[in-house]
Amino acid sequence: MANTAVGCTWSRLSRRCGDAAERQEFAQDAVRLYDQGWSIRRVAEEFGVGYGLMRRILRSRTVLRDRGGKAR
Repeated sequence: MANTAVGCTWSRLSRRCGDAAERQEFAQDAVRLYDQGWSIRRVAEEFGVGYGLMRRILRSRTVLRDRGGKAR
């Protein structure tokens, strides 16, 4: 799934693929995987971005789990 749904990494989205719809789709795909139980680190690796960026993306769109798996 890595980048196939959108075709661009997050950094490229803001520069080359700057289409808002593509950024939205990228974020929605990331949230879907996170909500299915994937870790932030695993989602970040899947999309080829850093942990910190993925955490910010997810935090702005969903409730993050604590280390025990419970929603904060």
